[in-house]
Amino acid sequence: MPGCASKGALEAHFRRGAENERIRFRELPAAKAVCVYHHGAYELMDEAYAYVVNYAHANGYRISGLPRVSCLDGVWNRSTVEEWLTEIQLPVERNG
Repeated sequence: MPGCASKGALEAHFRRGAENERIRFRELPAAKAVCVYHHGAYELMDEAYAYVVNYAHANGYRISGLPRVSCLDGVWNRSTVEEWLTEIQLPVERNG
């Protein structure tokens, strides 16, 4: 699958930050996903979304949930917008 870190099952190990009035954490159920990385501004992610949806349909998958988006690099740790990195994960199931 394009852009995925691994084709095998991944298990995330992380430490949650502090919650407050504006920030809440929740666990999402495991899902098979088609993934793609987007480099650049968030306003230009429409092409990456179109790519991942078209890839899923062309390869026998149907969309089974809402996209999951991880902002990996951004204004907080990169000096230019071209260095921003976002992962889009589209939950899917095999057709049939």
